[in-house]
Amino acid sequence: MKISIIIINLFCGIGALFGGALALSVGNHTIMGVSTRLLKNAPFTTFLIPALVLILIIGLGNFSATFLLLRNHHYAAFSLALLGIVQMGFILIQIIILLGANPLHLIFFLIGLYQFIIGIVMLRDGNQKIPFSANQN
Repeated sequence: MKISIIIINLFCGIGALFGGALALSVGNHTIMGVSTRLLKNAPFTTFLIPALVLILIIGLGNFSATFLLLRNHHYAAFSLALLGIVQMGFILIQIIILLGANPLHLIFFLIGLYQFIIGIVMLRDGNQKIPFSANQN
């Protein structure tokens, strides 16, 4: 289970970094069928905000969670569950803004759900901690 979640985290982290970099390079032209016309219902006019979220939160978050898992850190499970929630939320917001979904949305939503479930199972079964929990002391 630990190996599979580490592989998934690395896959999502690398994908988020490349996706964010690609979104930052788009500008006003179309790359891989993505243009700023998709943002007509969005609260922003460029892909800067989604790209930064992808890179800084999803990408670096997945790498951080992987690092914590490899170190058997006591907050690894919590970070994994939180990352799953963030990823699912990002996908849902993206679907709402774009007024539609594609198969990649479903795949990455399910990956976020898997991260969340594994994080919760690890919290329940192990000696993992929840930050700021009253049960720590």
